[in-house]
Amino acid sequence: KELTFVIIGAGPTGIEFAAELLDFIEENGARFYKELLPYVRIKIVEAAPSILRPFEDGMKEEAIRKLTRTIELGGVPTLQPLEILTNKLVSEVSGNFVYFKDGEKIPYGMS
Repeated sequence: KELTFVIIGAGPTGIEFAAELLDFIEENGARFYKELLPYVRIKIVEAAPSILRPFEDGMKEEAIRKLTRTIELGGVPTLQPLEILTNKLVSEVSGNFVYFKDGEKIPYGMS
């Protein structure tokens, strides 16, 4: 849970932040945090049915493909750390969980 990052909002800023986290994992993760990488999770939460609402469908699809890709780093098990959750309305953020209007909750370490 401590290495679960929850990004609330899948507009340009949220997507850019998620992409930067993935870049950090790929470029520096194996060198500095190899033993922790299997535990890293990034969850993008969006209330709308899709990410990047103002953009064309082709751009959205490319962003989804790049963000949810499998990452292979030397000496580390294959990773697919990012998950996109759409149609999820956040009702509350506590010290340990993000709660949704549908009653679900997810644990996190950083939001």
